[in-house]
Amino acid sequence: MQYHTLLHVISGYLYQHYNALATSSSIEKGDARLELSFSPTRNTIRFIRTINKEGTGTIP
Repeated sequence: MQYHTLLHVISGYLYQHYNALATSSSIEKGDARLELSFSPTRNTIRFIRTINKEGTGTIP
């Protein structure tokens, strides 16, 4: 259940801050996967780095 809730939190956060839509997800016993759809830009690499950096903190 924790993964299920976490996927909702992450997808909501990414949509609110980056207009990225969750297109698919999968929950297994030891991990979870979330696929995103977003408009690629010249700053796509920066977008991915920012998400990785924010992912190490807490979501307000």
